[in-house]
Amino acid sequence: MRNYVNVKLNSIDNAKEFTKICEMFDEDIDYVIGRYTIDAKSLLGILSTTLGKIAKVTIHTRSQNILEHFLNSIYKWIVEESI
Repeated sequence: MRNYVNVKLNSIDNAKEFTKICEMFDEDIDYVIGRYTIDAKSLLGILSTTLGKIAKVTIHTRSQNILEHFLNSIYKWIVEESI
């Protein structure tokens, strides 16, 4: 199972909720949008990007359980990869 997904945060409230979820994990989580890589636990960092655009989120773990828990926690923002 891959350790990254594409997400789309459409509002400030989505960004707040997303960062709170990311803060629950001890692992490093990257929020990559364009050429910028931001700590997914940083609300100010995420808000400094353009909301409503697709970002790649990577959790740095080898644990299948942690990965599944993370993906289940952020499922409502996950979007399919574009071809």
